[in-house]
Amino acid sequence: HVVVRDRIPKPEIVNESAPTNVVATKDALVTEVRALDGEARVLPGTTVRKGQLLISGIVETRGVEQPVVGTRYLAGKGEVYGRTWYELSTKLPLFEQKKTPSGEAKRSFAIAWGEKRVKFYGKDYGNLSGSCDKIISRKQWTLPGGFVLPVTWTTETYLPYETVRTERPREPVEAMGEEVLTRYLRGMIGADGEIVSSRVSSAAQGDWLLVTLSAECREQIGQVVPIEMGEGTR
Repeated sequence: HVVVRDRIPKPEIVNESAPTNVVATKDALVTEVRALDGEARVLPGTTVRKGQLLISGIVETRGVEQPVVGTRYLAGKGEVYGRTWYELSTKLPLFEQKKTPSGEAKRSFAIAWGEKRVKFYGKDYGNLSGSCDKIISRKQWTLPGGFVLPVTWTTETYLPYETVRTERPREPVEAMGEEVLTRYLRGMIGADGEIVSSRVSSAAQGDWLLVTLSAECREQIGQVVPIEMGEGTR
């Protein structure tokens, strides 16, 4: 008896003591700094750019009269929260295509056993034209008592339709665009982020509606990155 299982990859080993910095993942106005290890390099009220150093893992130790004694490399950790601003846009159609029946349903039948298959056509089957939906259903023949025969009866149903264009009111289209953009924004700022305020606007462009969401958010903007040994203080 052989059991085959996929090999489970070894988890990546994280060195908690390796020297690291915390840098900004995006432009923001800092509102709160929580340096758990390392030295904070920004203060609340500071505007930072993406990639800027927020918490340094390179710390200079000083003596009583403030001379530099040496440099320590720490695992810089912490959280830095900031205000961020976004402007997201999407285009949605101001129309939709709806299917409407354009004729009676037509059917064809087939019986199959082994490698043989015989097909039967219903009345007016040859008059099919235009677009249609095709529905296939199969039923295996069974004798009384539940004995299944190697015979299958197949029914193919064709439902003719034509596509009709209908206009969509602007208000529900704009609301749909706002919902889509808001969900996308929440995914960008993560579970710890929050949307402080938002405003939606729209502009018709032919058959399409351009929906724009402008929002102010509060989110954690710090990201831990390793320090390459030999890197000097900044």
